[in-house]
Amino acid sequence: MKKPYKNIAKQFVPQSFADFQAESALFLSSQRLSQFRESPLLYHKTMLGEVESSQRPAYLIGNALHKLVLEGRRAFEDSFVVGGPINPKTGQVYGSNTKAFQAWAARQGKTVLTEAQAKLVEQLSQSLKVHSFVEQLLDGYIIGSPAFGVLAKVE
Repeated sequence: MKKPYKNIAKQFVPQSFADFQAESALFLSSQRLSQFRESPLLYHKTMLGEVESSQRPAYLIGNALHKLVLEGRRAFEDSFVVGGPINPKTGQVYGSNTKAFQAWAARQGKTVLTEAQAKLVEQLSQSLKVHSFVEQLLDGYIIGSPAFGVLAKVE
């Protein structure tokens, strides 16, 4: 099968996650566009650094997916923990708003994903792996690279 997208991988530039996040402030994302539509003044103040951007649950999923797909399983497991403490009375994980859960999460030293969030990240990762375009972009360039901790961005 011909790989029509093979040359696109050459447009990727390796960079650290910290650099990726820092540079993302320079570009218009879908979230920033949505913010601009809702309130141009709020968008302007956010861009000036006067308003701190909030971390939405979708960002957590996106960050976890980036870590798993672009940096690999080891980096994902080094950065995220799944689950939570079990309530002995119910046999279920404590709710994320409880003191027991929050104390447990603070001791982990990692970002916490619920079982459902981790399952979604895994499903998204698997769906990317079977997409021929994505497979060609990532094949041997990032996932197969000996350099862990590398992200890529299309220029």
